[in-house]
Amino acid sequence: MDRRMPVFEANFLMVGISDHCPLKIAREGSPNRSKTAFKYCNVWAKHPKFLDINQQGWQVQHEACKMF
Repeated sequence: MDRRMPVFEANFLMVGISDHCPLKIAREGSPNRSKTAFKYCNVWAKHPKFLDINQQGWQVQHEACKMF
């Protein structure tokens, strides 16, 4: 019986839009997951007021911290 602990690697990524630092953890020997393609659901874009609502949302000014 092998009682060795698995080897993990931690990568601290750059702070982005949050004040938290993302952490990527990988275990040695675990298979890499393949990247999935971006998928867009067209149901919202089919709404008759989609473009108007979208444009209004982008015109709103927000002042906040990096958290939101």
